[in-house]
Amino acid sequence: MRFPRRPSSLAILALAVVLAIVYATLHPFSGWRPWSSLGAIGLGFFFEPWPRYWTRFDLLLNIAMYMPLGLLLALLLRRHLPAWLCALLALLAAAMLSLLLEWLQTLLPGRVPSRLDWAANTAGALAGITLAFGIERLAAAGAGRWIATLRHRLPFDESAELGIALLLAWLVAQAAPQVIGFGTGRLGDAALLVAGIDPALIDAWRIPARFARLAEGVGVFMTVVAIGALVRSITHPAAPCFAITVAVLLAAAAVRAAGARWLPDAQAPFGWLSAATQGGLLVSLPALLACGWLARRHAILIGLVALVAATALHNLTPANEYQRSMLAAADQGEWANITALIGAIGFAWPYAAITFLAARISAPGGPPTIIDGQ
Repeated sequence: MRFPRRPSSLAILALAVVLAIVYATLHPFSGWRPWSSLGAIGLGFFFEPWPRYWTRFDLLLNIAMYMPLGLLLALLLRRHLPAWLCALLALLAAAMLSLLLEWLQTLLPGRVPSRLDWAANTAGALAGITLAFGIERLAAAGAGRWIATLRHRLPFDESAELGIALLLAWLVAQAAPQVIGFGTGRLGDAALLVAGIDPALIDAWRIPARFARLAEGVGVFMTVVAIGALVRSITHPAAPCFAITVAVLLAAAAVRAAGARWLPDAQAPFGWLSAATQGGLLVSLPALLACGWLARRHAILIGLVALVAATALHNLTPANEYQRSMLAAADQGEWANITALIGAIGFAWPYAAITFLAARISAPGGPPTIIDGQ
């Protein structure tokens, strides 16, 4: 039996997981030793004794990072290869990626490559591969019909995998501090320099402080409309899109509150819920209801434009004192690499979502243009 999954979606998701692993492993990408050091150091770390000091958190994190990769590689390869060869190639690919990244860590003064990390990564990939074949066994044992029935009852269409992954990534991104509530895609100074843009040029285009609150409220409004369009693009015409969008927003609010727990101020977890954010949320709800009566293609187009506008506002709105304290706190502590990865997801998210929404509009035939309730 073959896995009933779209290979293009699986390949994109696997690539996204690989990029996330590379970013988390090689962060902060600064202070590199000369590349000639690789030849001198070689793979000596792989033959050193097991480390005396390690934490359970690091071990579990190394396992968890590679589980999705093993799962996705197994699902992707199983469509064309026998089970044993699929498992072997998926495990080798994940193990070699881990070994390569551990080797590159020897060039970063703040990172310590370890054979234990490699073993945990490989074990995580093996667990993901085992999970993939467990799903196949369940389907072959008769659970396939139950899974198909459950999938039919869900409000999502047949090609919703990437859209669901984008929604989950957006929720993850809410754990990182942002200038605009629910905002994503803000270019930091480092990213601007890499893109060849002078940060001073962006500062010259910043919205004046007296209009910052208005820009924040409009940015929240635009973001909510974009999330509603994303939900609409991956659900059946008769699905309760408004209720699903509200549920996603409530989950995002919970993630944002939990993501601010490291700040000393007891009210900090709710400090992001400013008057401007509340206003943007209140105005966005009737707009979501109104979009529910538009043709699906038109609603997605409005969401696409709204997301472009929200991303621009997020880059042009100056941060206030609370937001600056949040941004500074995110770069400290033992969670620094995790928060950096979450920040990277938040940076990349709107550009991936814009591409996805544009593809849904421009796909042959486009999405169905059925008007809800008719």
